[in-house]
Amino acid sequence: MKPLKILIGGVPYGCDNVGDEAILAVIARSISAVFPEAQLTVSTRTMASTTQKLGVRTVPLFGFDKRPSHRWKQLREFWKTDLFLWGGATGLSDYPHVTLRLVRLAKWLGKRVVLYSVGMNDELNPSFHKLQTGRKFRLLRIMEQVTFHRLDWVRAYEQHLDNRTRHQIRKTLNYVDLIITRDERSADNLRSCGVTLPIKTTADPALLLSPIPPETLDELWNRFSIWKDDRPICVFGISSQREVRQLDVIAKLADELVDRFNAHILLVPMNPYTDASTMQRIIQLMTHSTETIILKGLLEPEEVAAILSRTNLVISSRLHLLILASIHAIPIVGLSRGSKIDTFLQQFGESSCGTVENFSYDTVMSACDRLMTQQNEYRQRAEPIVKHMQSLVRQNPFLLTPLIRKPS
Repeated sequence: MKPLKILIGGVPYGCDNVGDEAILAVIARSISAVFPEAQLTVSTRTMASTTQKLGVRTVPLFGFDKRPSHRWKQLREFWKTDLFLWGGATGLSDYPHVTLRLVRLAKWLGKRVVLYSVGMNDELNPSFHKLQTGRKFRLLRIMEQVTFHRLDWVRAYEQHLDNRTRHQIRKTLNYVDLIITRDERSADNLRSCGVTLPIKTTADPALLLSPIPPETLDELWNRFSIWKDDRPICVFGISSQREVRQLDVIAKLADELVDRFNAHILLVPMNPYTDASTMQRIIQLMTHSTETIILKGLLEPEEVAAILSRTNLVISSRLHLLILASIHAIPIVGLSRGSKIDTFLQQFGESSCGTVENFSYDTVMSACDRLMTQQNEYRQRAEPIVKHMQSLVRQNPFLLTPLIRKPS
């Protein structure tokens, strides 16, 4: 019997996002462990390095790369595959227009389709569903003036965009073979779009990521010249996407952690290029910049997870930095860029300290002060929660069993 071919895609793998690569590593390894006879293919921009790391077949990045040559390869790969697996992240709200096209192509070719631990924010990506500038924005504002402000044309058009995307979600996903979301809130958001297919809920695959061995971590620690004293280390991970408006407040928070707890500050970019640029500006605003190190260069998610194991507090607007810290039950403070961070924090009895557009110094500092002085209590509370979520993630490959064993 020929091996079942699984194409993993629908996420911009290989595009310098540590969180996406953490998801991919766990998905590929866990499916291979449960179904060693399956042939895995990953759609990624970094084909050679992904093959070397995960031992999978790779193809170009489909959906996010519109080169004509890739479209032909995309059609050919979808024709050869048996199952298309949309592999995690927050694609249901961040870039649904991209992956829904891939889902429709797979179903048109008669392939099985699985949404695998995918997340969905309450709000669809503002980059595609909000108008703030541009020719269309100006035209709609003119129409508003012409109609004597009887209708907010910009808001009406944004609502049209939102309704259209949600209609496409409902129209497309009611015909897939299996939906697994990484939390119940994502499942509820799908149902609110009109998806009536039964939805399984587990947790984010990145929670099962295996950090690098201690001896390799020591080498990494030396490479970045990270401190080896007994002082606490506080980590900041600030995204360049929907960037924090008050970078000066972030710098003030970092300085206060140095003053109040004699801490070191470690800046961890989850995108080594865009996030690193934002963090460099934070360092320039700090008084204690000499107590601050930024991890520069592309890191493997296993390396980031290992580094976090030796830290004391993580403050982040990047969900997967919070997730990788939680593997070790490190106390976490979140600034929301959508409901995904709020949803994750709620599982630990915490809430976000505001949004990247609207937060206060006092609120964040109060949370940092509480968690720094109650680290043991937090870890005792967090460890069983993390173990439970990890047990849910381990179920994911087994949920595929009816589709994997089903004859073609």
